Amino acid sequence: MAQVAELRAEVERLRTIIAGRPTPPTNAEIASHHASGGMWLVHTGKTTSHIMLPSRGYLGDAQGAASWATMYRSGEWIGDPLCWWPLDATGRPCAWPEVLTCPADHGPRGAR
Repeated sequence: MAQVAELRAEVERLRTIIAGRPTPPTNAEIASHHASGGMWLVHTGKTTSHIMLPSRGYLGDAQGAASWATMYRSGEWIGDPLCWWPLDATGRPCAWPEVLTCPADHGPRGAR
């Protein structure tokens, strides 16, 4: 029975990766993911998708991804809903980045 529970948990983890998230990543999640060489796939509706690569300028860097996420969170985004997927350094879908928080005087790890 334990194996069944483990398999169900793994299926749910993988479904979460495939589904993506309509909620944009936080700036700390973006910085952490880019620091590990990760990228973001953002679907803006209809057939428009953008891959945001680290260190490529425009929307390809962490600052560009953070700008999109900030616009969406603030309600400035006009258009179809977004869906976000983190991609690993090889371009494969991966789990959402986890940002570890440090003591209050240091802020979130990966946000620098």
